[in-house]
Amino acid sequence: MQHEKDPKPAAAPYGSPEPDTPDSREPASSCPDSRESASSCPKLGSAPERSAPRIEAVPMRVHSVLNAVSTVASQDTRHGPYSKRSEPAHRKYGFTHTINPYRGCAFACRYCYARYTHEWLGFDGDEDFDRRIRLKQDLARTLARDLQKLKRRRDRSGASSAGNHGAGNHSVGERIGSIAIGTATDPYQPLEREYGLTRSCLEVFAEEEGWELEITTKSNLILRDLELLERVAAKNRLTIHVTITTLDRALARILEPGAPSPRARIEAVAALTRAGLRVEPFVSPLIPGITDAPSDLEALFRELAQVGSSRVVCEAIFLRSPTKEVFLRTLENEFPDLVETYRRRFEESAFLSPVEVERLRGRVDRLRRRFGLIGAKGETRAEGVQEREAQNEGVQAASNSRPPRRRGPRTLPRRRVPESRPEGPQQLALTF
Repeated sequence: MQHEKDPKPAAAPYGSPEPDTPDSREPASSCPDSRESASSCPKLGSAPERSAPRIEAVPMRVHSVLNAVSTVASQDTRHGPYSKRSEPAHRKYGFTHTINPYRGCAFACRYCYARYTHEWLGFDGDEDFDRRIRLKQDLARTLARDLQKLKRRRDRSGASSAGNHGAGNHSVGERIGSIAIGTATDPYQPLEREYGLTRSCLEVFAEEEGWELEITTKSNLILRDLELLERVAAKNRLTIHVTITTLDRALARILEPGAPSPRARIEAVAALTRAGLRVEPFVSPLIPGITDAPSDLEALFRELAQVGSSRVVCEAIFLRSPTKEVFLRTLENEFPDLVETYRRRFEESAFLSPVEVERLRGRVDRLRRRFGLIGAKGETRAEGVQEREAQNEGVQAASNSRPPRRRGPRTLPRRRVPESRPEGPQQLALTF
């Protein structure tokens, strides 16, 4: 048993920055209950058969579980090549504090950016991240104590995360924004069924009020806590992000060998939405040449629109060590034709070039408009449709009241291509 302060989790872009079985270690099984044997589940067509590796649960004592996201000065070339700036965490990442009930993740996603955080604990970011999962002890009691401290700071600064919903001006002190659960691990990974650490966190928030919370997961085990989530949402502002990378089950098994199937995640989005909870799916990461095909994204966006989603958040892949090595090894085994392309693409930076990001952004924006998924963060479909209809009516009325004007020859502005590639997680253009 290790006595240590919980290292700060990765403050990365969305994506996260989280299944077919509620939380089975059988890869992408389609059994309705993880207690059923794998032999009774429908097979995955051309997907390779994988045996479930043994997961080791390692207890971990921590002094704090509610971690503040730190921001550092970052390069900003808009005001010169050497200018630096620092942004508040709520503006930079969308949240100011994180909770990760576990460290490491048995879903074993080959692209997971958080692998490097396991090295802080003395483990490697490869197999240890997938199999040696740290369990934070006394989680509920520690969280309740941390919230009381944060509440005193919030009261002193005049910052109310639920009262302002991310847009208010605060008189003094720091901005306290949303609390993100599951930024460096999936809070509903297989061990949650046995240990219930995430559920214990939600039980604490069910007794609290006025907080803004975000939960990110790939698992439909979250439906186990549906009633508890409704209690939390009744007194707090709760947003649930269900991550869906692709609808292709065979591809999902390659990229996310321990996670349940895409179909189960779609069904989880539908169930959570029917319950009246705010759900904003993540389509993440977008991987050029693998998950970004227009037809595949169109099918995924159509499914999400049909189950009632109002907004979809997307994120482009980024690869830092040791994730880069894990992902390239997967390419060598499954997509050998892409290996050299990805080596060159990520040779000097962990991020895609701005040109590639803009290409993905344009593709996503077209699909959002097509399926009615454009909207402010947290709005419902009805709110978004009404607001856009009102805006359209206002624009139409304004155009009708203007006198006709003489039009000159139409020219298209030249698009400025960024000269350099930003470095570090401050490249928020990855998330759109």
